[in-house]
Amino acid sequence: MVAAIVIFAVVARLAIWLLPHGMVRKIVVIIDDAVLIGLLLYFAYEMFVYLWNRKPPLGNGAAAGAAIGALEDRLPPQAAKLLGGVVRALAHS
Repeated sequence: MVAAIVIFAVVARLAIWLLPHGMVRKIVVIIDDAVLIGLLLYFAYEMFVYLWNRKPPLGNGAAAGAAIGALEDRLPPQAAKLLGGVVRALAHS
């Protein structure tokens, strides 16, 4: 995807540099810019869909619970209680 964006950007700059001023140059630049904007929008859409559908970083609740339990053992009781409340709130949302 990045290569396609770079190629279209380079083609537009080459067209501006090599083609004489005229209607063909304007048409080539407009088409190239439209395709480049379309590629950027498509790439943004695909990235949004990927990020929207990805799984949470901690796959299962058992591993997260074990990690939080091990951390709570080493924290002062007040901090452990606060951390437990935050984890429960995040688990329900």
